[in-house]
Amino acid sequence: MKRVWVVDDSIPVQALHRDGPLPLRFEADLVRYLIEHVPANQWEEASVLELCRTLSGDDFSTTFFLSPEQMLRALAQDATPPHAVIFDWEYTGSTDDANRAALDRLLSSSFVYVQIYTHLGPNAVEPKVSELRDRFHDRLLPAKGKAEVTPAQLREDILQAWKGTIAGELADKVRSQAFAAVERTLIDIGGVPKGVLAAIAEGTAENLLHLVLSKVRDEIGDAGFETLNAVLSGSQSAESTEAVRRLLSVWYYYFPADDRVRRGDLIELDADGNLGFIVTPPCDLVRLWVCMGWLVFCLASTFGG
Repeated sequence: MKRVWVVDDSIPVQALHRDGPLPLRFEADLVRYLIEHVPANQWEEASVLELCRTLSGDDFSTTFFLSPEQMLRALAQDATPPHAVIFDWEYTGSTDDANRAALDRLLSSSFVYVQIYTHLGPNAVEPKVSELRDRFHDRLLPAKGKAEVTPAQLREDILQAWKGTIAGELADKVRSQAFAAVERTLIDIGGVPKGVLAAIAEGTAENLLHLVLSKVRDEIGDAGFETLNAVLSGSQSAESTEAVRRLLSVWYYYFPADDRVRRGDLIELDADGNLGFIVTPPCDLVRLWVCMGWLVFCLASTFGG
């Protein structure tokens, strides 16, 4: 684990920025300066001072924020996602709903582990994040009280949760390979006239999507596959979970975001569980029964019914 974001408004950055707006984020070298030059009794929370000491060394690449809003702005500006976020719960003017929304956006948009670390203690916070935990499971670590765990223990807990996943350096390599492949694909596609692309895709967005994805796969190339092989080089497991089944289903199924019926869709024909495929042109769900009627007609014509 290398990149860590700390979101806590108890860091005394005002000692350096008395006038004017504060920066969006604070890098580790600035926080090290605060640790060395701001007396301990001027830190609002001793636990935050120790946390900054623990995470501002060369072993980590730590970025510090004073509010969830600053963290989300950094993500919106395409900052490289961190491996873990240590998140305080109380901020001036903040609410439980705002904090939940911030964590929702963070966990939905990035593969990151979140550790809530607050002087309120876990009993005060856990009921407020139960819905997030149902959705994001182990990536939202059990909340910790600042009076109940040392920063060193907190660091070890996050490290243990992070091990055994692809959220580490190999995942960063995969991310960079994929981003570069996408950019090269866009360069190639950008040089093709729009009318030609429309003709190649036969005016269908799905065909264009498959074309782009195939091009990205080619652009990843041998170097990208070597990286992926390194990710998968660990011990294999036959464990079956919902997440694993959903991941593997990408080889066989397509999950569109709209409500259209498409050719090749598997449908249940009757209450006995008999199945069939849609073979007619794509249509809206409101016209499903028209499509079903046409399917029956086609089958009857084919088999002499």
